[in-house]
Amino acid sequence: MKAYAGRFPFEEPDKDGSFWGIIDVLTLMLVFFIVMYAQESPEAGTVAKSQAADLPVAAPRKAESPEISQAVQRHLDGLLGNGFYISSSGQSLTLILEEQLSFSSGEATLAADALAILDRVAGLILEENGYDVVISGHTDDVPIHNEFFRSNWHLSAARAVAVAEYLLGCGVTPQRITTQGFAEFRPLFSRDTPQNRGKNRRVEITLLKKGVL
Repeated sequence: MKAYAGRFPFEEPDKDGSFWGIIDVLTLMLVFFIVMYAQESPEAGTVAKSQAADLPVAAPRKAESPEISQAVQRHLDGLLGNGFYISSSGQSLTLILEEQLSFSSGEATLAADALAILDRVAGLILEENGYDVVISGHTDDVPIHNEFFRSNWHLSAARAVAVAEYLLGCGVTPQRITTQGFAEFRPLFSRDTPQNRGKNRRVEITLLKKGVL
């Protein structure tokens, strides 16, 4: 039997290290079969991706309580659409007013259409007194420099303040209001068309649960 020592994996190996040679051969054979199996199953990754694509996507959480949802319906019914809409996330509810309804280009004086909407928004805010109010101004990425505003920073901040001052005039207490201007740096849409740039020019009025801010 010594003539065949080291050639069969089930025999006792000699002391010359042939046992480790056998292990190396078996390892190579195992790798070979694994590679062959992978080549014969090219659709495995495709199936996995397809199944992943079919998994249900979690629906966005509703931020608003039933009470504020009802208040929104009472105060804003019939106003939403055509440049005025709502977004909700976490503990906040955001009312978005696009420039087409609120301001003339390059200005921070509220348009008449915006005043009618803000009257109703003020009613909602006054009813929901458990919320603070954060007003954010946003512009597009076209630079501005006129006799009133040196930059989009100044314009966006001035528009937020204009909305805040109107809500104060409607009875909203100043302790509840924060204003901020973001210029062009928080767009909602890609800035590749005039239409998208127009949608990025907006004021956001966010109702945030007190204590969250």
